[in-house]
Amino acid sequence: STAAALNPAAGSVVSDSDEIVDLFGYTKSNTYETTVESAAGSVTTAFARTDGIDTDNNDADFSAVTTFVPTNSAGTSYSAGGGTDPQPPVSKTISEIQGTGAASPLVGTTVVTTGFVTAVYSTGGFKGYVIESAGAGATLDDSSDALFVYSPDTVASVAIGDYVQLTGSVSEYSGLTELSVAAGGLTKPDATGLTPPVPAKVSWPATDAARESLESMLVEPQGDFTVTDTYDTNYYGSVVLASGKTPLITPGEIAEPGTTAYTDAAADNAARMVTLDDGASINFSSSANSSIPLPYLSLDKPVR
Repeated sequence: STAAALNPAAGSVVSDSDEIVDLFGYTKSNTYETTVESAAGSVTTAFARTDGIDTDNNDADFSAVTTFVPTNSAGTSYSAGGGTDPQPPVSKTISEIQGTGAASPLVGTTVVTTGFVTAVYSTGGFKGYVIESAGAGATLDDSSDALFVYSPDTVASVAIGDYVQLTGSVSEYSGLTELSVAAGGLTKPDATGLTPPVPAKVSWPATDAARESLESMLVEPQGDFTVTDTYDTNYYGSVVLASGKTPLITPGEIAEPGTTAYTDAAADNAARMVTLDDGASINFSSSANSSIPLPYLSLDKPVR
């Protein structure tokens, strides 16, 4: 289905731009099927099929309704048939929201979930925070127990360590499962008896599936990492690392494109590369930010 803003005085809606599958004209439109829908449109009026069938007669097939309420910007859906009562959110664990695949099985669903706040990005552009299930990190399975929360309305109200209950809409953004929470969607229930999550001690996950199972979780990566690229450090405060004791290598330095050696080198880069990011998303090279000290450049504890 497609949402569109229509002129209340008159209008026509055509389904399928290549071949007219259905056509609806209302009020004073000159384009319609058999007979124009006679009811007057308005900014508070919607048109709905009267009996769910198409007889190619707009006046017979449609009627004006004023009780219909569409899905709102927060993703809350409303009952079919024009009811005004929103469907209640469903209670789900973070693991159930994440699922075991690349995308959440609950995209578009309004859910209620709980977790401990493990990171907060109140400045810099991310406008959200991360929550992780109580007790998570000690044992692992094929589903992540953490979730990014996009919420400009509530990010200033949370701190690392808070236990929160959230109501919001599940979505995917650039491959990241997230929960969009509007004002009023945050509460802080009693966490007595609950164990906060701990960082998962894991070797660097080399495959997409292994990384998906740790998405947004606290991790304490095991083994060696080598600085391999500092190009973006002066711009966005990020450092590219390679798991292991050797930096990444440009495949063309060692082999011709199309050869097995070239393909193997590219695959090794993809498996070992990880970006260490400061979470700020600001451009340090701009005149407004050039005086801000760069992250990870330290005389005491430099990234090496």
